[in-house]
Amino acid sequence: MSTTRPFSPGDRGREPSGASGASEGGVPG
Repeated sequence: MSTTRPFSPGDRGREPSGASGASEGGVPG
């Protein structure tokens, strides 16, 4: 639950890579 590490890509929408967050996201929900 850190702003630096988007655990929920898409839901949080705080990914430095993009909205998808598949590249940096760990759990694509």
